[in-house]
Amino acid sequence: MDPISNVDAIVLLLRQRLMERSRALGAARADAVRSGRETMVRQDPLHALAAVGGLDDLQLGRALVESVMIEHFGARMVNEPQFQQVVDQVSETLKGEPQAAKLLQRLLGELRISPR
Repeated sequence: MDPISNVDAIVLLLRQRLMERSRALGAARADAVRSGRETMVRQDPLHALAAVGGLDDLQLGRALVESVMIEHFGARMVNEPQFQQVVDQVSETLKGEPQAAKLLQRLLGELRISPR
């Protein structure tokens, strides 16, 4: 069995978090629609980015990866060049893994259409 590198571990963590967010986002949207409060759902920075015209899936996907990593590792690292390099590496790794890329695309689509 191959050892798991730091990037692999982060990709596994992100995959888990992406699935959790995907489920939570779908549930929040369904609850908001059912209760008629669709426009009252709190806007977070990712929703704000998703609403920006001209932002492509690569940029939004990278922002999502960065957001999940900040949740896990803390905001104090966000301006570190090494942190940004890891965000880039993880984003590229997710794009290269078919199941993770499909999950990421689904989540980005839900972000773009979900209530803000």
